[in-house]
Amino acid sequence: MPKTGSILRKLLIIIPIVLALVLISLFLPARQVTIKGIGRLSLETSVTLSVGSEVAYASPGWLSGWAKRVKLTIDQTDIDADLTDFPVLIYLSASSGRNGDDVTFVFNEVGSNSKKIAVTTNDGTTQCYVEIERWNYTGTPSTSTAWLWVKVPSISASVDTDLYLYYDNSQPDNTTYVGDVGSTPGQSVWSNGFAGVWHLMENPTGTPPQMKDSTSNAHHGTTTGMVSGDQMAGQINGSLNFDGTDAYVQTTSGESRTASNITWSVWFKADSPAAPPCDHILWEGPATQNGWGEPGNPATHEMHLTIGRMSTSNRLVFFYGYEFASGNWVPAVEIDIAFSDTTNWHYAVAVLTGADSSPSGTLYLDGSSVGTDTGTETDRSGWNTNLRIGRCGLAQRYLDGIGDEVRVSTTARSAAWIRANYESERDHLLDFGSEEVPTLLDISNLPTSKAFGVVAANSNYWSTATNPPTWPLDDGECYFTVTNNSSGSVNILIKATNFGGGVGWTLASSPGVNIVTLKAGKSGDLLESNMVILTTSDQSFITGLAQSTSKKWEIKLETGTFTDGVPKSSTITLTATF
Repeated sequence: MPKTGSILRKLLIIIPIVLALVLISLFLPARQVTIKGIGRLSLETSVTLSVGSEVAYASPGWLSGWAKRVKLTIDQTDIDADLTDFPVLIYLSASSGRNGDDVTFVFNEVGSNSKKIAVTTNDGTTQCYVEIERWNYTGTPSTSTAWLWVKVPSISASVDTDLYLYYDNSQPDNTTYVGDVGSTPGQSVWSNGFAGVWHLMENPTGTPPQMKDSTSNAHHGTTTGMVSGDQMAGQINGSLNFDGTDAYVQTTSGESRTASNITWSVWFKADSPAAPPCDHILWEGPATQNGWGEPGNPATHEMHLTIGRMSTSNRLVFFYGYEFASGNWVPAVEIDIAFSDTTNWHYAVAVLTGADSSPSGTLYLDGSSVGTDTGTETDRSGWNTNLRIGRCGLAQRYLDGIGDEVRVSTTARSAAWIRANYESERDHLLDFGSEEVPTLLDISNLPTSKAFGVVAANSNYWSTATNPPTWPLDDGECYFTVTNNSSGSVNILIKATNFGGGVGWTLASSPGVNIVTLKAGKSGDLLESNMVILTTSDQSFITGLAQSTSKKWEIKLETGTFTDGVPKSSTITLTATF
């Protein structure tokens, strides 16, 4: 056995400082929140700092003043290439997202107050623009639903992308970032190349123009031949039922006859296999066009997406213009695939590039390319009718089916964009987390492991550094950071309790024989003497920490001369007061 005071004992310092966060209760008279570390400070024969499974790592920042939030995650496996300013659908219901998550706790908090929400990027504080297509609060949260469109600044194809939806009934309406269809915040969602976006969720018998364009272009659509019953549940909220006889929507969007690159997209469900002469889903061309061009007359060039063909049923066709080849006028771009489903919803996208000179087209169905075609000549000089939904130029070719979420872009959307849109618009892009409430303090910069070497008697050791750092603390591995996420400034007290393990701890300024002193330091103090010696009583640690600001802090151990070799332990508690 070693003799007292004659052998330097080797000590292992393990400081997993676990801050188990307790919710802020504004109703407690003292308005205090205690954050208690359950981890132990252990002294053994070797030294390693390790963070165990119980350590609560800091969450992303919290939007100041908001009471609740839920994390939304976009799985990178659904994203084939990085996307910018992408509109994502957030559907709130008892069964939302790819896993059917119940997120009706949002309605428990805000009820019908749809503007008392905010959506941020993964940092938890940068707000995104939101358009509310519909907020359907039934009076019972469990049966309520909402459809929101959010412009996400960037979505990664290599890592999951997180968003945060905040909701707090005590907040004022967030009119800067959240708005209804046609509002400035709502229009800001559709600023990335969109010429027109029609959700088709309005009453078709209302005051014309009934179908609102969500973009700032205000290319609203006027309905013809429709009754109130033609507005029905759709793929996304509402949709329009086209009767195949006289019902259609005439918009004022004419960009397809001038833009070099064009993307059309639409959700549809056919009511019949579209026997000849075909059902037009989307169409733009000359006002007197017959719906399939007129060979020999290039001035009648048009663009359309149809179910069926002039002489053939059970088809889905994307058609653009005519060109003169081998003595005949033939379609410049024509993609024609078999299609006969009259049961399910489908997502069709037509992409055209080089419309003025060398047109090239691609047709997508349900997120995947199903055909391409290229041409050599085109002429849109005869186009004088804006986009129509459900009808071509002449009256005999109407859509018999249901249409939803029509979009026109003056850019060629990529295959990755189209696939992500398909996943989003069928509510298969997002995973929802659980309801979160703000923590008063976040603790960050906790290393997973740091070796110190052998601890000697009568020495100083820092929680995460082999050697003491320059004071004030400036070593990136030598401190933790405390961040105040409350709605006001806080004072933070500190104490150490449950001292244990052989010979004791000192509550004095320096250790003696068989004594250990534990200290806490605040970055920014110029003198190490300003460190707080941890005792069993609350002591001032950080004063007036403003909201959304941070302070660095460090634990230091000063050893005396040891004889027992028994590991030491202590529990550290922080108490925050308003």
